[in-house]
Amino acid sequence: MSLNLALNSLPTERSGVGSGLVQVLRQFGSTVGVGILGTVLNLTYRDRVDVAGLSSSDAETVRRSATAGVEKARDLGLPHLRASVRGAFVDAMHNTLWVAAASMLVGTGLAYAILRKRVREPEAAAPAGLPEVEKAQDLLL
Repeated sequence: MSLNLALNSLPTERSGVGSGLVQVLRQFGSTVGVGILGTVLNLTYRDRVDVAGLSSSDAETVRRSATAGVEKARDLGLPHLRASVRGAFVDAMHNTLWVAAASMLVGTGLAYAILRKRVREPEAAAPAGLPEVEKAQDLLL
């Protein structure tokens, strides 16, 4: 739907360029989003996992990923380490989902503010003899 709204606001001869731009922005946004959310997940996990009492190499293995942490806990026979790894991963997912939700709320607020501003702006009178072109904001009303 958002692609249709964006493309409907463009003249027909510019729709190819508009479609390309929307696709580039979508890909860029996905890449940046994965990077940011992955960083939040990794930093939270590394911060919350308890590696007290482990050698530096074992601690680094546990901090590398939750999967490696569970395997190391099993190999060392440390149920408290396994519980710490699982708890740290759950905390990390919790924080990551909150960051994702906050970014969606910010994006929704920005989109609303931009579209609302566009709807309020008075349209210039169309030159005589030209057919009216349906605008994207008309579809929202």
